[in-house]
Amino acid sequence: MARGMARSMEKRSAAAIAALLILITVASVSALNLIDPSYRAVGSDQQVADHVNVPVYCGQSRYLADHHCVLACPPGFAPGNWFTVSPPASFSGGPCMTSDGKPVSMYDLAGSQVSADGGTTLYSIVSDVPLVKVILSNAVYGGYWSLRVSQLVLNDLPTLASVPPLRTEIATIGDQAATFKILRIDPSTVTGNRSTLIPLGYCCTTITISVGDDVGVPCEGLLEKVASIDFLDQKVTFSVQIVPHDGCPICLSGDTVIDSPGGLLSVKELAVGMTVWTMNRQGERVSAPIV
Repeated sequence: MARGMARSMEKRSAAAIAALLILITVASVSALNLIDPSYRAVGSDQQVADHVNVPVYCGQSRYLADHHCVLACPPGFAPGNWFTVSPPASFSGGPCMTSDGKPVSMYDLAGSQVSADGGTTLYSIVSDVPLVKVILSNAVYGGYWSLRVSQLVLNDLPTLASVPPLRTEIATIGDQAATFKILRIDPSTVTGNRSTLIPLGYCCTTITISVGDDVGVPCEGLLEKVASIDFLDQKVTFSVQIVPHDGCPICLSGDTVIDSPGGLLSVKELAVGMTVWTMNRQGERVSAPIV
């Protein structure tokens, strides 16, 4: 009887040890998934309904690949080619693209202004589930930085007459939703850096938000509220709404001067079409016309 009890205890101990090893393995994999949001090899045609779909703002020498910051683009991809309509200019940067303008993931185009014909026709890619595109007017958007994307990719996206007044965005760590960049996702809160429009150039303040909090820009007609927090999958769902607005005040003193390729200009002298120094999406100093 003692031997039977001993064998029974040994079996239970072995089962417990096996269960513990399985638990440790699962926990380790889960931890790695949360800690290391690296590139996953999926094609641009492999879309997921709830894929993360707000722009990622990567640091220097990091590019978008399947909506994550990576040190280098995967084989067959290179940083996409951005350009301006007027004056002609271009530079490499942005999502990882093939030579014919196909991104690693179509969701990396979310929030971007794109073109397939050198800027003759411009589209704004609206971050939504699924993605949609809205045609832009050259008269209004000429001179903005745009990304060269193949016509086949654009044809796969439905066209809307205007930006949807109500839509959904799903974000994860490293993503930027409106003015808020996510740093950490907890069970009921999200911590990140919130940028401000005024003063100009001010980076951010670290804050913690929860369901119902708004990280949009009301004076620009953008409300972006936290709808839900999925701690297990490390995703945050935002409800985005476009509302009437009067515009955000951007005030400069009358004696402010603006730098341009031709020298310093008084802010009072600036007019649409004049070329001034600005910054592109890669943080590089470039010249561009006032629009």
